[in-house]
Amino acid sequence: MKFWQNISTRSRSQLALGCLLLMLLVTFTGCSGAARAESWPGLLVQADILYVANIDQVQAFDVQSGETLWTFPAEPDAKSGFYSTPVLDEKRELLLVAGLNDQTVHALRLGDSHDQTPGLAWEFSGAGGQYVGEGVIAGDLFLIGNGDGKLYALNLADGSLAWTFATQDRIWATPLVVDELVYVASLDHHCYALSLESGAEQWRLGTTGAIAVSPVLAGGHIWLGNFGDQIYQVDPQSGAVVWTFEGGASWFWATPLVSESTIYFADVGGEVFAFDIASQELLWRTSIDAIFRGRGVFNVDGTQLLLPAHERGLIYALDAETGDRLPWGEVLENPGRLPGNLVTDGERVYAAPIMISTRVQAFAVSNGRELWQYPVAEEK
Repeated sequence: MKFWQNISTRSRSQLALGCLLLMLLVTFTGCSGAARAESWPGLLVQADILYVANIDQVQAFDVQSGETLWTFPAEPDAKSGFYSTPVLDEKRELLLVAGLNDQTVHALRLGDSHDQTPGLAWEFSGAGGQYVGEGVIAGDLFLIGNGDGKLYALNLADGSLAWTFATQDRIWATPLVVDELVYVASLDHHCYALSLESGAEQWRLGTTGAIAVSPVLAGGHIWLGNFGDQIYQVDPQSGAVVWTFEGGASWFWATPLVSESTIYFADVGGEVFAFDIASQELLWRTSIDAIFRGRGVFNVDGTQLLLPAHERGLIYALDAETGDRLPWGEVLENPGRLPGNLVTDGERVYAAPIMISTRVQAFAVSNGRELWQYPVAEEK
């Protein structure tokens, strides 16, 4: 069953919500000034550098000062469109960025210090659709899904195609690689296990809804949620369903967070769930008047969840043990929206808001105080 067939059967409220979220993928208004085009930008923090894929350019920032280190391309290029999260190949000193509109994976050759303007190592332009989800590195391969419904495995040495695997709908989820298997979820309602070496299908799991959630490994099992309001715990070798949670109230879109013993899911209706990984027991459930589509982060000691609220543009802090709301952050006059993932380096948490002139924000993990923003705010 196709993705659109699935949402046609949903209630009016969920259909309206789904249409709102899905429109973000195709709404590029070319706005300038205070407002800018809708998207969900991608963030990566590594070795004191924050890499941001932000519609028309990819940029690198110093994490402490917010200084712009370099920009690719030098001039904004609406023909590319970047928001698939950059992926760093430390072994080859490559930064892999995928264009939305140009349907191309660009491998940028980083300098020795990684703060120098990169050159272009190679490009792959063989896909037939847009890149939305983040890719992943597995050995000598770069794996990334595409809007044409295919998973592409590229050789990191030169960008040549190693293999592809075709699903029946778009792939927005990040692949998960465990040992010699690749797990990839599709909007065609299925999660697939593939051979890392060849891309051959090992098993497939059909679910009740489209899957945009990236699968995660926790307690030796694969966990994922879907647009059928369900959570699945799956045996990684056979694809057999170990356990299913049927008590969801809305779509699961955000990738879950995992601690040593607990896994946390947040849905687009504002429900946050904590489950014991070993027993599947629901430890707590908290309702917040918000839409959660992006992945959150933990604070430095894992005692708090920090979750980005899409429409409200706020970051909510929850006690990881109880689910209680905690004071965190400042009340911003115009926070914009936060549809994308948060990232953290332990000291700071980074967000990429949309619908406002600010493109990148850095907050103190401990209390949410804003440390810097890009572009720098004009003094009133």
